[in-house]
Amino acid sequence: MSTTDATFVQTVNIDGYHWKDTIYPRTGNAIPALHGGAELDLPGPEASLEEHLLAFDDAWADIGTPASRHYSTADLPDLYRRFANTPTAKNAVLGFANKYGLIGVGEAIVVDEDTHPDGPVWRQYDTVEFGHIWAREIAAMRAAVEMLDLMDEALGTDIDELSKRFACTNGVWHVRREYLPGYTNQGKVEWVDLNIWADEPESFASLASDDITGVATEFLRAVVNQKLAGRVNAIIVWDEEHTKTMLIYKPTSLLGAMWMQFAATLTRTNNSRACIECGKVFDFVRRNRVFCSEACQKRYGRRKAKQSELR
Repeated sequence: MSTTDATFVQTVNIDGYHWKDTIYPRTGNAIPALHGGAELDLPGPEASLEEHLLAFDDAWADIGTPASRHYSTADLPDLYRRFANTPTAKNAVLGFANKYGLIGVGEAIVVDEDTHPDGPVWRQYDTVEFGHIWAREIAAMRAAVEMLDLMDEALGTDIDELSKRFACTNGVWHVRREYLPGYTNQGKVEWVDLNIWADEPESFASLASDDITGVATEFLRAVVNQKLAGRVNAIIVWDEEHTKTMLIYKPTSLLGAMWMQFAATLTRTNNSRACIECGKVFDFVRRNRVFCSEACQKRYGRRKAKQSELR
């Protein structure tokens, strides 16, 4: 039985999405959330009932036309980097959603309800994605991508920046708290004990006190495993000739698909990485190749030499 990765086919609302203040079920507060479709342009409260009905008729006039488009994440292997580079401002998040669709962090909310004459309450639900969850996921992906790029810089012998993120104290590895977006179990401490944070703490205990790239790799492995949990299913399918079975990993959301892209880059199963100088994604043959071109390698050397002179 062979093993392969499945691509993800994303569905995007043709009419795009819009922000609307929505009651967050966990707190009861009204906060920004992404809703599907264009925002209805309804008349004000002074309008007549007939004007309201005409506006709703116009809004539903095109209900028989195709409402969505589709694309495969296989055609966008760097989509996880585009997501990581997205600012968390509302207009930037909306732009990403309109272009690539929702990421799959929806919350079910009640949009309408009524009581039948015989007593039961009827409710209509819709699924929306809240802005603060988008911001948290963007921050998590951005932190992971930055860490991966620093690991590639370490391959080019520049390990200074990577060393600023981890510290080994009395044989215990720590990471600076800002690189754990959303982590609150230790309050606002500056350094987080990785043995407490990790699902497999023994994996950090076995690392030498000077193995910065080793702890960074283990850290990203743990992050990716947490992010893939519940977002990727393993299933067995037949090949095209129906002669043998294959184990494939099928993302259940765009967010899961983007973390699978990141995982493929981390494990180098897709033989690509970002140039540590210009950021361009390129294919490599030798694992220690970290520049997309000789020009970037020379530019990087000059920049680092100038930084050293200024210290």
